[in-house]
Amino acid sequence: FRFLTSVVSSLYLPRTCCCFQTVHPITVAIGIKLLSFFEQGFNVFIVGETTTPSIGKGDMLLLVSGSGNTATLVNFAMKANEVGANLALVTTNPISKIGELADCIVNIPAATKKRSPEEPKTIQPLGSQFDQSAHLLLDALIVYNMKINKDKDNNQLKSRHANLE
Repeated sequence: FRFLTSVVSSLYLPRTCCCFQTVHPITVAIGIKLLSFFEQGFNVFIVGETTTPSIGKGDMLLLVSGSGNTATLVNFAMKANEVGANLALVTTNPISKIGELADCIVNIPAATKKRSPEEPKTIQPLGSQFDQSAHLLLDALIVYNMKINKDKDNNQLKSRHANLE
């Protein structure tokens, strides 16, 4: 719950640029979740896209990394810290390189491709269980924001949804 309130509070800061980045197929799912944040009126960007602005003091970088040690994402986390941005991490490993830098962490007890002994057993391949759990967590973040902001109903979201489709 602290994670939800912390991330939603940061999204309401005047200059907030909420950036998400991850590697592997969850990138598509994150992009879909970003659309929902955009429809709620937030300035959201995916790191690496040509229209993503620089990150700065007061912005938030939200990283989704099962291991919390993905080299590219560690570099992003270090840069976020360097410029004074807030850093939130969704992971299975809060005691990680990114975890050490993060202001806010949510630990998802799910299996990753590493299959560490402390991870739950699953028949799902690689990091599918973590990916699905992260997707549901971001859905919960969207629903939570709609609940605390009564003006964010389906019609309001629809008004910001793409109409060139």
